[in-house]
Amino acid sequence: MVTSSAGSVTLDMPTARTLLAIPVMIISQPSSLPPALAAKVEQLAALIEGRLNSGGRGRVLVQLPEDQRKTLEFLHQQLGIRSRLPVRTLCVCRDCRHPKVVNLDLQRLREKNRNLKMLASVVGMSAGHGDPNPFTVFGSVFRQAKLDPDYVCGRCESTEADEQPVTFCPGCGDLRKESVLVTCAKCGHDFRGLVKGVLTWESAAPVDAVQALPSAPPPVPLPPVTPPSALPRLPPALLKHLAPKAPVPRRV
Repeated sequence: MVTSSAGSVTLDMPTARTLLAIPVMIISQPSSLPPALAAKVEQLAALIEGRLNSGGRGRVLVQLPEDQRKTLEFLHQQLGIRSRLPVRTLCVCRDCRHPKVVNLDLQRLREKNRNLKMLASVVGMSAGHGDPNPFTVFGSVFRQAKLDPDYVCGRCESTEADEQPVTFCPGCGDLRKESVLVTCAKCGHDFRGLVKGVLTWESAAPVDAVQALPSAPPPVPLPPVTPPSALPRLPPALLKHLAPKAPVPRRV
């Protein structure tokens, strides 16, 4: 959970890691932001990364300084824009600089299908034949194994490339390579319209939870005060001695 004076926002771990990928993209292209904002982005990324690495298990609380609130809102906006656009990887050959756009989802799908074929081959070979020969199993797996590299340049057949995430403008379909998506340089499409009305802060600024003290129990009623019992009647002879005596007149 990230909190600030404007409120709080809860990010699960995959979302937080994806958010931290945006500063990496910005740092790799320093000209994409003014130097002051780029420095704030880098500082905020270091703050969040440090809290995630030292937070242990469970929820991690990140308290933002006031001067970093707008920076997080900017990164949250960029995360929302990226999550609503197609994602591709631009591979640029290190030898001849030939570009190639790669769909990582398609590569993962092919890898999954290859693993399923390998599993089906091993299961089909061992079904009804007892324990299969180990070398036969190895041969079946080897035939299905991936031997080609992930990237091959279509121009010079190099297998080394520099990679960066890219997307396409929904207005004109142009390939957009910049790390900060604001407007399309070709058609002027405003990417910020994709997250119009999306709020960064989900709730008001949290107050430290304080357990309410239990209400005081009602006062225990005191037992009624029993008036003292009447004194016993004294005998007349004793009353005569206790009664004040009249003063004796003095003779002149």
